[in-house]
Amino acid sequence: MQFSILTLTLSALASTALAVNNAVSPARLYVNSTAPEVFGAGIYARHEGAGIDYLFLGQGADILVWDGEQVYTNKIGYSQYFNVDSNFVQLTVDGKNSKPISFTTIEDKNYLTVDGKLEGFFACKNTDDSYQYSKDSYELMYYPDGSEDEANCLAVNVYRAGFA
Repeated sequence: MQFSILTLTLSALASTALAVNNAVSPARLYVNSTAPEVFGAGIYARHEGAGIDYLFLGQGADILVWDGEQVYTNKIGYSQYFNVDSNFVQLTVDGKNSKPISFTTIEDKNYLTVDGKLEGFFACKNTDDSYQYSKDSYELMYYPDGSEDEANCLAVNVYRAGFA
């Protein structure tokens, strides 16, 4: 009998710990960079196509959700998931990210990683996005092997700030 109670108690504690670790939590994404023009900028979404929003840098940051596996946004009637497609960082209704994403803590900040890599994010201008927003605003891009356009891109790291 004592073994069964102990087993049930340990099982309940493990389930609670798992639920806390994988809890859905709202967050905003920001960038850290040595480039002063983008340091501390927030990340927000702009419409670029049917069910697709590209991510840009600016004063504010959209509220997103982290569920322990995916970053996404809940809009009325549908969700858009964080995804990297042909170097464009986007929120899309097409499905979840094809590359695994997670957050790693470095110096008290939770940095976003793609395929386990912290590097690869860039703030770029003139990316040839559909609505040409990147002519005036920095767009968040992902080049896993380094920027293909050094003249128009600044290296950044993406981190999340949650809410209490």
